[in-house]
Amino acid sequence: MSGGEKITFGSLELDIMSVLWSADTPLTVAEVHTAVSGERDLAYTTVLTVLGNLYKKQAVDRARKGKAHVYWSRQKRDEAAEGFFQSLLEKIYQNNPAQMMAGFLRTRDALTEHQLAELKKELERFEADGE
Repeated sequence: MSGGEKITFGSLELDIMSVLWSADTPLTVAEVHTAVSGERDLAYTTVLTVLGNLYKKQAVDRARKGKAHVYWSRQKRDEAAEGFFQSLLEKIYQNNPAQMMAGFLRTRDALTEHQLAELKKELERFEADGE
């Protein structure tokens, strides 16, 4: 993967990446399987295959620990989110950031007052940086 290339994730890949991002230390396939199985009914081999695919995409790295591998994310959650938002902007909102933000704000019922205040501050900061 070149430096400017963004990795995109499918739904299951994103669930597994979320487990890795939340972990303080690298995880075995069994640990990832246990964490993800709370949300989905998955076979151990499915998790193993997805982790292998994520390794090929260079989204995760791995090292041998005893007879097993441990896995960890190669990028932070925020870096991955940037690629996700760029893809969303291009594919869903046809490169119209105003429509994307409007779509996001329509989820207002899911946002707390504190989260809305944070969004307003970010927008103000963005506007101030543009001047």
